[in-house]
Amino acid sequence: MGDSPRESSIVGGEVSKLVEQAKELQEAAAALISRTSSEEDALRQRVATLDSRMKSFRSSVNTDK
Repeated sequence: MGDSPRESSIVGGEVSKLVEQAKELQEAAAALISRTSSEEDALRQRVATLDSRMKSFRSSVNTDK
């Protein structure tokens, strides 16, 4: 198993490609987590708003009785 300069260059190039792909995948995962978190926050806000409206509605219905 001789490590000629050509073999070392090929291996080094492949390692560089793999590292770059791993970085891209990590960035994509981080972006997905960020989007998911933002969407979750938006959904939580919508739930809170709906809950508040439902409580107000119940209160007005109970007051009218």
